[in-house]
Amino acid sequence: MSERSSNLQDLAERLAALREEGAELLARRPAPGTSDHARLSWIDAEIEALSRQLQQGTGQP
Repeated sequence: MSERSSNLQDLAERLAALREEGAELLARRPAPGTSDHARLSWIDAEIEALSRQLQQGTGQP
């Protein structure tokens, strides 16, 4: 497997893990101002960034 393919696979796995964690947090409906709410916001931003990288097929930030 090439390094690029490995990077893309790693990104896809990270994306799947973040989506799962985000879904779990969202199901708990964290109140604004809590650490869970902040984590959910961070996860959302990270998912967006990783999705963009995967769409571009670069595997690089």
